Amino acid sequence: MVRDADQVRAHRESEALASKQAATRAQAAKQRALRRKRIATWANSEIIVTFYRRAAVLTRQTGIPHEVDHIVPLLGKFASGLHVEDNLRVIPRADNRAKSNHYTPGDVVGGAGIEPATSTV
Repeated sequence: MVRDADQVRAHRESEALASKQAATRAQAAKQRALRRKRIATWANSEIIVTFYRRAAVLTRQTGIPHEVDHIVPLLGKFASGLHVEDNLRVIPRADNRAKSNHYTPGDVVGGAGIEPATSTV
């Protein structure tokens, strides 16, 4: 398929905008986690940003909105998770909204990023 210069430029601008939006979403999530004191100093922010980029890519590719989910919610009733790469996954927005602030132990593979709800990390 041959593209003209305008199509190539528009595609590059679209990709750059999507990447910038993903980084902005990741930064906003980090700020929320900091306010809630749920971010670990050892969290890998580069990997975390890739989750937000993947959500943007899947949204574009499928036409179904995707979001980054905290497997164990940051402020759960019985367990509180951290804003770390091991506690994140990309899922459809509808599934994330239905899950809300709930946690089912079977949702976690490995259990990283989980602390008791009383933690003050």
